[in-house]
Amino acid sequence: MGKTRNGKMHDKKMSDIENLKFPNGTKLLQDTGYLGYLPKNVEVMMPIKKPKGKFLTQKQKDKNRKFSSKRVLIENVIGSIKIMRIAKEKCRSSSPKIRDEFMFLATSMHNFRVKKRKNKRKN
Repeated sequence: MGKTRNGKMHDKKMSDIENLKFPNGTKLLQDTGYLGYLPKNVEVMMPIKKPKGKFLTQKQKDKNRKFSSKRVLIENVIGSIKIMRIAKEKCRSSSPKIRDEFMFLATSMHNFRVKKRKNKRKN
């Protein structure tokens, strides 16, 4: 994320500003907060939103439940990374790429922690 962000900004707006590029064939699991965010070369998967004054069918509810079970894994990873605070605190460095490097380190530490847990369970 090259551009600075002062104050609070919604993730969708930040995504629009950053003009993110994704590899062909990417599947993007979005929540309803990203309504209208449709990057090129991406298959967007989003839960079905309940129409105003109407109800979802059982089939739609089941589809949303299946989607939620995938999204919760992603949210748990995000939460695990934020525990390290390096990914959520304000960065005062003048280097424009330092935030990306911090995020790389935080995700690497998360992956290391998960790998260690799996190895511990095997023993």
